[in-house]
Amino acid sequence: MSWSRLTSVLEKYDGALIPIAEDAIHPAYVDPLPTEPRLDIVLERRPDAYARFVAANGYSIVSTRGRNTSFAFLPPKLAARVTRAMGEPGRSWEDVTEERAAGRSQFAWVMFAAYDLSDVNGWAFGPGPDATPVVWSVEDSVPCEMIGTFDEWLAIQADELERQLMAVQKVLEQNESASDDDWTEVDDAVTAIEHF
Repeated sequence: MSWSRLTSVLEKYDGALIPIAEDAIHPAYVDPLPTEPRLDIVLERRPDAYARFVAANGYSIVSTRGRNTSFAFLPPKLAARVTRAMGEPGRSWEDVTEERAAGRSQFAWVMFAAYDLSDVNGWAFGPGPDATPVVWSVEDSVPCEMIGTFDEWLAIQADELERQLMAVQKVLEQNESASDDDWTEVDDAVTAIEHF
């Protein structure tokens, strides 16, 4: 199972899963804005595999010793808030926000995980070939590439995470005097590896 693999990679490289409590979100985020999806839309866009994953594991930050390897599974209210900052492929931002403000948006893509909230980078559930939600990569707020099912995406994340953390560990082992706060060489090593 992909989740077990991800957990074992984190344990091997001193990573951690940090739970995110839904009620930890700032009260200002409780009431949806006109330009963000309602929570029922966020929840119905999730594939069954993700709903089972969340029921079993909750929402977590995947935290590691590498600077470019951490990401978070977004609770529904935060997912809705981040989704409103997403654009849509091939459409102008003005058209998308106007449609949302008028209540006409269908929110075809809904963010569920992110590695950079400020620039809206991460992953969203969006339309798949058979109308079943699949994972899309999101870069600079726009869905750009269909990846596959949630289980396929999770397996890819576990593999990429292990590859990057192996590189971090190798650099640390080569420079035994490096402390956890000395990331110069580690940053160089991780930067040299393509960001997932």
